[in-house]
Formats: sequence, structure tokens, C-alpha cells
Amino acid sequence: MQTSTTTLDQSSIMKFFDLSIDLISIANTEGSFLKINPAFSKILGFSEEELLNTPFINYVHPDDVDKTITEVERLSRGLKTIMFENRYRTRSGSYRWLAWTCMPDAETGLLYAIARDNTVNKQIETELLDTKTMLNDVVNNLNVGVVIANEKGEFVVFNEAAVRIVGIGMMKGGPEYWSDHFGIYYPGGKEKMFNDDLPLTKAMKGETIKDCKLRIINRERPEGVDIITDSKPLYNREGKLNGAVITITEIKL
Repeated sequence: MQTSTTTLDQSSIMKFFDLSIDLISIANTEGSFLKINPAFSKILGFSEEELLNTPFINYVHPDDVDKTITEVERLSRGLKTIMFENRYRTRSGSYRWLAWTCMPDAETGLLYAIARDNTVNKQIETELLDTKTMLNDVVNNLNVGVVIANEKGEFVVFNEAAVRIVGIGMMKGGPEYWSDHFGIYYPGGKEKMFNDDLPLTKAMKGETIKDCKLRIINRERPEGVDIITDSKPLYNREGKLNGAVITITEIKL
């Protein structure tokens, strides 16, 4: 009865091993795969025989070789790997991003690893980064000042036009510091504006403020500059308020 249970357990393990869409392997610290599941061949395009008879470092992207060797050395000292990423070459010559989790066995020196194909996520990250870079370039080439604060009142965008108009750039600290830091006055420049009256502060509470005139007087703009602003709240996909944006235009006489 015990033998039957053991056989069943081994059969279940092998079924999991063979059917997993993740890459599962047993390797040694000398750089060779000793056992791999079918996902390796499916994702990389090489046969099991090729992968088992070629040092795995030969498949690693040249730019990732050094860090991969360093990671294997860490494993040889008994340190486990969590979410280590490198690129593996496919038969077509392209590369797939793999995210590895690996546990060394101190007694046998073997490395038990599972890797997830993270290529699509990496592509999305690259596309998002490219889009963000493009948007930053667009925003920084506008003649209108654009400032965006998140729900905590932290600035996430403060474009070059805003710095040029206001004279002072991005700062740390919430709305309670804005009036003093930037030198924001009511029209005419006689009285400093209360932080609760600032158009961006109101927008962060859900209000839309159009054509709000202000005067800026600070160390970089001691002579003062008159501006007109539009502010509106920003919402995420779930409709939750998560920040605000203000546009700033200098009033030139």
C-alpha cells in the first residue's frame, strides 16, 4: 500500500513537471541542465537533447552573462534566488526574458529552479517607458506650464515652462507649503494666498477651477509675475480621485 502511494506521488509530480507552462529544471553549479521539462523546448525552440548537452550560459544574452555567473556563484554558496531575470536565446535568434526562482540543495549541490517567461511584461514595460518619455518630451516643449500632483500632494510633473514662469521648480512637501514656497499671492500681490484657496489644492478636492488669476513673487521673481491658471481633478479608471493638474500661462501686458 505504501509503494502504491509513493508511486502515485511520483506520478503526480512528473505530471506537474511535464504539464507546467513554466520552465522547471534541475541543474548543477558547473553550468549544466540535468533535467528540464517540455516548456523549455516549447518556449526556446531547442530540443531537450540540445539543452541538456550544452552549458546553459551559452544560451544567455551576452549582456546578461556576467550577472548570471554571479548568481550561480551565489547559489553555490547556498543562497536562494528569487525573481532573477535574464534573457535566453531561442532557436530563431530572438531572446526571451526569463524570471527565475531557484533553491540550492546543500547536500547534493543541485539547483532546483523554476522560470517564468516574462517577455510580454518586459515589452509592455518598454512600451510604457517609451510612451512616458514621449509624453515628457511633449509636455516639456509646451509654452504653457503644466504641473501635476498626486493624491498625496506630491508633484509628479513640473514641466520646463512652469519652472520658467514661476521661477522655482518641483519641491517636496504637500499643499500646506505651496503658497510660501512659490510665493503665490492673490491678484494685485498685496496678500499671500491661503493654501486652501490655491486652485491646485481645490482641484485635489474635486473642484474644477478656470481662469484663476494669481501673482507670483519669490526670490527668482522679485518683480512679480501675473499668471492665469486652469485646474482640474484627475481620476483613475475606477473613478477615484487620485490627483490634479494645473496649467499656467503668464499674463503679458
